[in-house]
Amino acid sequence: MSATTMTMTLDGVQISYLDRPGEDPVIICLHGNSLNKEEFADLITQEAVSANRIIALDLPGHGE
Repeated sequence: MSATTMTMTLDGVQISYLDRPGEDPVIICLHGNSLNKEEFADLITQEAVSANRIIALDLPGHGE
């Protein structure tokens, strides 16, 4: 299953994230310094988490 790139605005800051549909529990992925949400592209395709919803964020100032 593939993820969709989405955006939202919180307190005037636009945040981009990958959202792959699935079931609970939801897995939220936060990247480290100087990285972005694309660090989790391989995780999204792993069979071990194929049933879970996965959200991978670009923290402000990183990625999109």
